[in-house]
Amino acid sequence: METNSSLIDQLIKDSIDQYVKGNLKIAEIKSLEAIKINPSVFYAYFILGAVLHDQKRFEDARLATLKGIDLEPNFTELYFNLASIYWGLGEREKSIKTLVKILNINPDHIRSVKNLLIYLSKYVPSSNYNNSFLLANDELRLVNSDFKNYSYIEDKDICMMYQIGMIILNKYNINIDYDLIQIHRKNSIDLNCSRHLEFHKIHKAIPEFCFGCYKVQIEVKQIIDLIKLYLLFNEIELKNNNYVKFMVEKRSYVPGFYKVYIYCSSLIEAREINLQIAPLILKKIGDSFSIKEKRGCSEYAITFPKYADLTLPEKDQIKYKPEWKQLEYNFDRNHLFLSGFDSDKSLKSLCLKDFLIIRNWLAYAEAINDESVKKITQENFKNLDIFKFVKNSRPCK
Repeated sequence: METNSSLIDQLIKDSIDQYVKGNLKIAEIKSLEAIKINPSVFYAYFILGAVLHDQKRFEDARLATLKGIDLEPNFTELYFNLASIYWGLGEREKSIKTLVKILNINPDHIRSVKNLLIYLSKYVPSSNYNNSFLLANDELRLVNSDFKNYSYIEDKDICMMYQIGMIILNKYNINIDYDLIQIHRKNSIDLNCSRHLEFHKIHKAIPEFCFGCYKVQIEVKQIIDLIKLYLLFNEIELKNNNYVKFMVEKRSYVPGFYKVYIYCSSLIEAREINLQIAPLILKKIGDSFSIKEKRGCSEYAITFPKYADLTLPEKDQIKYKPEWKQLEYNFDRNHLFLSGFDSDKSLKSLCLKDFLIIRNWLAYAEAINDESVKKITQENFKNLDIFKFVKNSRPCK
């Protein structure tokens, strides 16, 4: 019996190790071997459910995780995984109810908070379940509607929006140091950027997909204008419902501070969008912005400078190398955990997740001595992690 117990412990350890490395098939085999020896070991079902989830085998993952819950109903992480599995199955309401159940028992389960806020940026549940995060999110969604008919977004409008948002946070006693700094307006296409960047990091090669990636880059000099752009894009309708990203620049090797990226599938599309939105931005927030087309991610241009040069004739442009195809094939076999399946559209409205990110933007702005912060709030952000990080890693304005 003791021998079996040691063997099961080793199989579970091996399964976890393989899972962390992204070797999902081997991790699955190891956890199944542990279950075969002893079907009452709940942790083997917990690992198996996570492995199956990351293989997008959501129904199998659900069955494994529910079996784990039957064996150990007090293990919070099983319910956390179950919420992600429900989301993968398209059972949005069950996913949110499961996260609320976790937070009712353990309000400090930060991973549940983070996933809940992500889900609320994509889905409006049928009930607030008397949960403070859902209640705050509902009220913040109403704040956004006040800006839709503005002919010009003024500084005082941003100040008002932020002050109302802070009243809502204080009303529901929401005081978390949220670690995200990018807001994504997603469409139904998962660009899988984390996979592409990881491939480039390892192989110093550009993925084939990224040769067709272009962006419209909008840059402003003050944080107050980035927030205006965020609100403006909640009402802009792009022809192809393009993916839009709002961010503050943390990378020390990339110039600039406040940026918006609109993802396009061709340079022609990027130029068309530039022509469409530049006059609207000018009308709504003024002329304190720059706009241009760019190709792909900045990391690729550091390795291959010609990649980003849009002025080169076609014969001089960098081409996808045939040997990279095999590298990508091998990479994907060994990094299944990077395969994307986040194809849920974002709601085009202010939400709790976005508001907390905007608050991080303000902390970033204070850290680089952007005086426009004071037009919005006199709040002290020095205790936020983002302030500390930026103060030690980014030059001031």
